[in-house]
Amino acid sequence: MKAIFSFLITMVLCSQAQSADRKHELCDAMAQVDRTNCKAALELLMIGGPQPHEPSVFIKATSEKWLFRYQITQMSEGEPLCTVLANHLIIRRDLITRLLYTSYDDMLDFDIPELDIHETAIPGRMGEIFVDVTRRPPTDKLPMPKKDNINADIRVDILQPTAYAEWERKAVKQDCKMID
Repeated sequence: MKAIFSFLITMVLCSQAQSADRKHELCDAMAQVDRTNCKAALELLMIGGPQPHEPSVFIKATSEKWLFRYQITQMSEGEPLCTVLANHLIIRRDLITRLLYTSYDDMLDFDIPELDIHETAIPGRMGEIFVDVTRRPPTDKLPMPKKDNINADIRVDILQPTAYAEWERKAVKQDCKMID
């Protein structure tokens, strides 16, 4: 009996929530600050969460190198293509770039002090950071200090939009599904 009563209450509340979320009636009885947060939360639930951030770079570490995979959408083709660079991070100056990182075999420190990145790549776990270079002083290349670790060989280039578009055009691309 208790289970049936709980089920009926849940069904009534869920049906009210589904009909009310389109009109934000669930949020109307709240204070203004809470109402704004409630409406935003309902909208996120309706669209299924935040949308993907562009541009994104997927980074995979091995004990010898960092692999930076860039997904490039071709205007004429529907399927995106990918470019993979070893120990070379290219960032577009006018956009915030999302970096998704993981490690292949060992926990490795992912340090790029010039970009204020100090993370640890863990096998089987995806990390995410956002790099905002839109307010940095103009520079094309960031020198990496020589250290006795894997990060010593990472080269970072921050490109203006036209130079970034030219790099994308000239980059060797392959099917993203074929990349390990």
